[in-house]
Amino acid sequence: MIRPLAGFRAVAALWVVVVHIESLHPPGLPESALRFLRGYGVLPVVFFFILSGFILSLVYHHRAGGGVFDRDGVKKYGWARFGRIVPLYAASLVPGIAFHLVWTVQGGANPMPFTQSTAPGEWSLFRTDGWAFNALFRSNVPAWTLSAELLFYILFPFLLPRLMDWDRGQLRRGVVWSLALYGAIQVGLGFLQLLGHGWIKQVGFGVGHFGSPIFVPAFFAGMCLGTLVSRGWIWEWVASHSDWVYAGIVAWTVILVQVPNPTWPPSMVTAFLAPAFCLAIAAGVGGQGWVNSWLSCRAVQELGAASYAIYITHWPTKELMQFYFNPVGWPGITPGLAVLAAVLAVGFAGHELVEKPLHAWVRARTG
Repeated sequence: MIRPLAGFRAVAALWVVVVHIESLHPPGLPESALRFLRGYGVLPVVFFFILSGFILSLVYHHRAGGGVFDRDGVKKYGWARFGRIVPLYAASLVPGIAFHLVWTVQGGANPMPFTQSTAPGEWSLFRTDGWAFNALFRSNVPAWTLSAELLFYILFPFLLPRLMDWDRGQLRRGVVWSLALYGAIQVGLGFLQLLGHGWIKQVGFGVGHFGSPIFVPAFFAGMCLGTLVSRGWIWEWVASHSDWVYAGIVAWTVILVQVPNPTWPPSMVTAFLAPAFCLAIAAGVGGQGWVNSWLSCRAVQELGAASYAIYITHWPTKELMQFYFNPVGWPGITPGLAVLAAVLAVGFAGHELVEKPLHAWVRARTG
């Protein structure tokens, strides 16, 4: 694993967690800060999707020799991908079910109903934030991303062998055109959110935020980038100026979130940030500069290793904890820090007790 990229996973996971812990962004904060803390959790998620395609291509490029995955290779791949997402998701249902049991017993105000509304006229297909993993039981709302990952995993063995036949020019064009396609789709859906009304606006919001197929081009861009790096290609200027690249990405993100009036939908913002995410990955591959050194430090690496476990367990954990502190509303900032500590503790426990042993079992089973 490229160490700065593991650090990126840590930062992205923490961003999502802080966005979702409402008590960490009380109304007294400046509006500029609240924009980042309310509704922009999809930004780091799209980075996760691009990074997923990149890492998978690095790991599996040597197995695509001859143009196809053989039967044994597909079997091992399937076990590894299943072990990656499903068991921890199942473990995350434990605090989720506990929250709903406590709510039922206490009779408090439930901020997130256990079952998804399917009332006629609400276009629930487009409103759902779960699809395969969370369309009915809403005990873990961020699990909608696993539906996208599952789609990526199914497509990957068919796409990678074909990328192995592409030359560098084709791969570079693959990155550009994939990002352009993703951007065009999200900009179009963004205009539906800005200008549409009723169900049209709901379609723009639901598909743009949670429509798993929409994110396939971003995943494919990551695959093209990963295939390039697996062949020894690296953009030297980006690698040698990584700190400046990161500073530019931060400035670009601030501009996209703060300047537009009216504010652009978060999914639309990702259309313009996706190329910056690819640049960040390219800068991280080089491992040069102060930021990459910080991302490679031991504490950040440990957090990055546990990032998926933290991400997939944080929602039901924070719901349970916030209900404990204040059953009728969100708690204050001090209890909110306790909620954050509990989220991190549960995430690390899931990583140590579920993820690590399971990875060892999968490796033993698949050789």
